[in-house]
Amino acid sequence: MSFFKELKRRNVVRTAVTYIVVAWLLIQVGNVLFTTLELDTSANKLLFAILLLGFFPALIFSWVYEITPEGIQHEKDLERDESYTNLTAKKLDIVTIILLVFAIALFGVDRFINNDANYNIDTFQLDDQQALVQSTPQATSIKSGPKIADLPSIAVLAFANMSIDQANSYFSDGISEEILNTLVKVDGLRVVARTSSFAWKGKQADLREIGEKLNADHILEGSVRRAGDKVRITAQLINTSDGFHLWSETYDRELDDIFSVQEDIAKAIVDALRINLMADSEVGKVGTANIDAYDLYLQGRAKLREAGFPEDFTAAIDLFDSALSLDNKFAEAHAGRCESFTRHYSQALDNNLIDLAIAACSQAEELDPDAPQVLISKGDLYIAQGKFDEALRSFNKAVNLRPNFARAYRGRAEAYSELGDIDAAVDNMETAIALQPDDVDSHVYLGVIMFNNSRFERAAEEFLQSIKLQPDNDRHYSNLGGVYFYLGEFGKAAEVFRQSIALAPNSYAYSNAGTNYYYQGEYEAALAMFQHAVDLNVADNLFHGNLADTCRWVPSCAKHADEHYRTAIKQAQKQLMINPKDSVILAQLGAYLARVGDFDQAQDKIDLARQLNPNSPEVLYSAALVAKENNQPQAAAKFIQAALRNGYPDKAMQADPDLKNLIK
Repeated sequence: MSFFKELKRRNVVRTAVTYIVVAWLLIQVGNVLFTTLELDTSANKLLFAILLLGFFPALIFSWVYEITPEGIQHEKDLERDESYTNLTAKKLDIVTIILLVFAIALFGVDRFINNDANYNIDTFQLDDQQALVQSTPQATSIKSGPKIADLPSIAVLAFANMSIDQANSYFSDGISEEILNTLVKVDGLRVVARTSSFAWKGKQADLREIGEKLNADHILEGSVRRAGDKVRITAQLINTSDGFHLWSETYDRELDDIFSVQEDIAKAIVDALRINLMADSEVGKVGTANIDAYDLYLQGRAKLREAGFPEDFTAAIDLFDSALSLDNKFAEAHAGRCESFTRHYSQALDNNLIDLAIAACSQAEELDPDAPQVLISKGDLYIAQGKFDEALRSFNKAVNLRPNFARAYRGRAEAYSELGDIDAAVDNMETAIALQPDDVDSHVYLGVIMFNNSRFERAAEEFLQSIKLQPDNDRHYSNLGGVYFYLGEFGKAAEVFRQSIALAPNSYAYSNAGTNYYYQGEYEAALAMFQHAVDLNVADNLFHGNLADTCRWVPSCAKHADEHYRTAIKQAQKQLMINPKDSVILAQLGAYLARVGDFDQAQDKIDLARQLNPNSPEVLYSAALVAKENNQPQAAAKFIQAALRNGYPDKAMQADPDLKNLIK
C-alpha cells in the first residue's frame, strides 16, 4: 500500500482537515472574546501559536493510534480486519461539516455586526477596537484625514465683550468656545479651531480677508453683554465669499438659561447652512446646569490654556475645584483637573500628581465616559503612564464621536508615535493641522515627532512655524535650538538658546544651552547652564546626569560627579515608576549606573531598553557609553555605528568628548 493511501486509511488527512476547521473556529471565537475583553493583539497571536504547535502532534497521534469501541489503541496492535478507520472516518466527516457550518455562520454574524456597528470610513468613523488590530497597510485609510476641502466650513470668532466690567472677557470667550464646540459635533461641517479663529480677537480686518486666511466659507461673529443676572448675545453669520449676512439674531436671556441660548444659536446656524443632523444628534449638551459652576469652569479652562509654570496649573485646579464645589457631577470640570495634574507632572515629574490625575479622570469617566474632553484627558494621562494602546483607544473613540475634533487627531498622533507607527502619527498630525491650520500645539507636536525620528529638517520647519505663530514663547526657540544642535550648527543653536532664555528662563532652555556648550568643549559655561537647570527642576534625571557629565571635565567639580550621578539614578528610577517602559530613560539610567561602576545593573537596563526600542538612536548612544565605560571599545564602536545608521546626527557624535575617538 502506498504511503498516501495509508495516510487516508488511517484518517490522517481527515484529521488534518478537521483540526484546521476547529482551529479556524477557535480563532473566530477568540477574536470576538478578546475584543470584548479589550485584550491587545498578543492574545490572538498566542492562540494562533498554540494551535499551530498542536497541528503536528495531532497528525502523529492519528497515525499511531486508532479510536475503537474499547477506547484508544495503538494501531500496530490491531489486525487490519479489526480496524475501525472507516467508522472513524464517517464520524470525522460529520463533525467537520457541523463545525464548518458553525464557523461560517459565526464569521458571517461577526462581519454583519462589525459592519453595522462601524461608521462610514470616508469620515473615519471606524470602530476603535477594529482600528487597533488593523495592520499598518490596512489601517492607512483610518489613520489619515478626511477630504477637508470638500467640507463646508465655518470660523467662530471671539465674541466681543460689551459688558461694563472688562474682566468678563473670559465669559464672552467661553460662550464663543462653547458654541464652537457645539458646531464641531455636526457631521459634514469643518469648524476652524479656537486657536486659529481667536487669533483675530480685537483686530480690525475685513471678514472676507479673515475667511481667506482661515480657509473658512462662513464666519460667525457676535457680542456678549452681561449685566447682573441678565445677558444679551448677538450673533450673525456671514458668507466670506461676498461679505453678505446670511442670518442674525439677538438673544436676551437670564443667565440660568445660557445653555439654551448656545443650543438655539448652534441650531440656527445649522439651519442656515442647510446641514442635516442625524436624527438622534443632541446639540448643546453641557455637563452642568449650574451657571456659577460653569462660570468657574470657563475661568479654569482659560487659565489652563495659558499655563506654563507650576503656579498656573495650581490656579487652574483651584478654579475647577471651585466649580465642583457647586456641582460635583460636572464631568468636564473633573476632566479639567485631570488634564491639569497630568500637564503639571510633565514639568514637575512629581509622581503624586499622576495619582491625583488618575483619581480625577476616574471621576470624570464615571460621570460621562463619552464626553470628548473626558476622552482627551484620559488619553493624555495614558500617554504619561506609557499605556499607549489604552491612549489610542481613548483618542479613537473621541474621533469616532467627533470626526472634526482636531485635538483628538493630535492625541492619536502622539499615541501612534509612541507605538512606533510614524506614518500614522504624521498622517494624524497633518489632519489636525488641516483642521486647525494655526494651532501652535499641533505644529510643535509634529516637530517633536519629526525630531524624535531624526527628521531634523522637517522638525525645524514646524518649530519655525510655531515661532511665527507665537513669537514670544520661549519653548519654541528652545525646540528650534535643539534641532540646530543635532544638525551640528552649534553657533545657530547658541543664538536661539539665548533668545529662549531671554524670553523666559526655564530648566529646558538652560539644559539645552548647556548641552550646546558641552559639545563645543566650553565646560565651565556648560556647568553653569546645567546648574541653573537643576536649580529650577530637581526632578528631571537628565539635568542631574548632564551636570555630572560636565563635572568630570571641570577640576573644581570633578569630586562631585559621582554624587550627581547617584542623584540622577534616583530621579530616573522615580520617573520609571510612572512609565516603566520608557526606553530612553532606561538607557540613561544604564549610562549613569556604568559611570558609578555598577556594570551588571547598567547592562540589564541597556538590554531592556534595546528590547523595548532596538532602533532608537538615543538608546544605542547610551549603549555605546556603557560599553565604553566597561572597557569594551569594539562593542562601543558597533553601537556608535548603529546609532548613526538610525539617525543620530554625525556632527554631534563627532563632537562628543566620550565617544568621538571611537568613531570608525
